[in-house]
Amino acid sequence: MNKCLLKNTYKYTTKSGEEVVLNLTNANVARPHVCAVAGATLRSELTSCTSVFTFEYLSRPPKSSDTHPTEIFVPHVHYPTGYRVTASDGHCIVEKHEGYDIIRHQPDKHDHKHELVVERITMKKQPKTPAVGLHGHSNMPVYVALGMAVVAPFMA
Repeated sequence: MNKCLLKNTYKYTTKSGEEVVLNLTNANVARPHVCAVAGATLRSELTSCTSVFTFEYLSRPPKSSDTHPTEIFVPHVHYPTGYRVTASDGHCIVEKHEGYDIIRHQPDKHDHKHELVVERITMKKQPKTPAVGLHGHSNMPVYVALGMAVVAPFMA
């Protein structure tokens, strides 16, 4: 695959010679997808609202010592806060580019099903801490009740 990256554009030529240009800023066009599979694809799906990309494949035993990894194209437009890759086994290497990444998964030596999940990292909002102890959760009612219990016998 001949790859060339222009500003916010991913350009490549397919095996059949067709030239394809992807606009990396358009989430409807630039989607995570598998570029190469070290076996047979079982499932490949993207849940658009959560940007969770799931890929399952069945690996084949290598015929030589040279094994090719499975490659996944991940455009940054779907993962503005970053992403996490989870593999059922083996190991992943992320090759960073401007506007996209290529994830390479090298499965273990076994001939079985593998699952890769790419999911968006969500930034957790920090809870607002009150400037004064009287706001939000407070032990003030406990202290008032305790003070009244101590003072009440002396007021009678």
